Amino acid sequence: LHVSRLRPEACPGTAKVRSKAASNRQWASHLSLPDCWIADTGCGHDLLNAMWVDELDRERLYGIDNPPRFCGVGGSAAAKMKLLLKSPALGMSVDPFVLTDTPDVISIGKRCVELGWSFWWPPWSRRPVLSPRKGRGKPIYLSVDGNIPYVRERQSSGVAVASGPVTNGV
Repeated sequence: LHVSRLRPEACPGTAKVRSKAASNRQWASHLSLPDCWIADTGCGHDLLNAMWVDELDRERLYGIDNPPRFCGVGGSAAAKMKLLLKSPALGMSVDPFVLTDTPDVISIGKRCVELGWSFWWPPWSRRPVLSPRKGRGKPIYLSVDGNIPYVRERQSSGVAVASGPVTNGV
């Protein structure tokens, strides 16, 4: 399932989603972080597959008022829960919607439009760059697999990841 086919059924410009207990949120443990996130420009929300939520963190899931519905190849589902996480890779907190059948997604659009980040993918490059607002952190060089950019929370032993830009001779 490619997340660009996963979209909220609500029209753009609808009211923002609010949590029921925003002030009572607790941080989930690092055990609930996925190994990597798809850095997606086709989804305006961060998404987390429920399989990553550690048993001890299930009590930290929090409900959503007026949950949005997401459509994908496998059908439609309401996103009723979120989980507050600290992302070492991004150097910030994320509160993705938790769904049982979704890829793990970090929204590039949310970061650029709402948080003032920038995203750049140089021609012929395998190292797109996601940069926090000026003065808020260092650029994050994403890895690419199958022409899909990823933010890696953990480095797997079989994947070589460069610490800076890499291009194909350009």
